[in-house]
This record gives sequence, C-alpha cells and structure tokens, in this order.
Amino acid sequence: MLRYSIIIILASILLISCAKNDVTIPVNPEACFYADRINVNRNDTITFFNCSKNAVTVNFTVVKRGDTAYFFYQSFDTSNIIYQVFNDSGLFDAVINPQNHISGTRTNIQQRIPISVK
Repeated sequence: MLRYSIIIILASILLISCAKNDVTIPVNPEACFYADRINVNRNDTITFFNCSKNAVTVNFTVVKRGDTAYFFYQSFDTSNIIYQVFNDSGLFDAVINPQNHISGTRTNIQQRIPISVK
C-alpha cells in the first residue's frame, strides 16, 4: 500500500509541475512604414506602405512643418496602403503611431518620413 501511495504522490507532483501557466507577456508594437517616393510636385500622390509589427491599428498623419499638428489620423486598412495627395508645396512629415491595445505596452512609438513638395 505504501508503494502505491508513493507512486500516486510522485505522479501528482509531476502533473502539478508540468501545468501550463497562461501568462501573456506584452509585446510592444514596432513602427515600420515607407513611401514610394519622398520628393514630389504639388498635386502628386504618394503611396505609403505599412510594415509595422505587433500592431492592431496603425495611425497615420501628415503634418506640414511649422504648422500646428491637429492629430487627425487615418488608419491603415487591411491592404496596409494609404494614398496621400499633396496639394501644397513645402516640407512635411508623414508620421505613424502603431497601437496593439494591450495593457502594459508602449503607446508613444512613432516613425517619421520627411516629404518635400515643390
């Protein structure tokens, strides 16, 4: 009887030690995007491609240098492409901010691409 008790105790310890702990480690999103060109003429369209990782949404905006940013964002859709027409000349910054909406991850991750419009 003692032999069976020891076997049951050892089997129980083995099962408990192999139990899976479902711990989710938050992974920060990685900002990544590129443009098909960065020097254009007025009224030209630039295509922006999203290659961010670990993000549920990737917010995109264009800000003219020297202007106040209004933080109007577009989001990349499932095609991961945004087309932006540049009607004014000047220097601009295209900016993305990826979000994964997981508590404990960074939300202030950004990438910028400078754009010159003649």
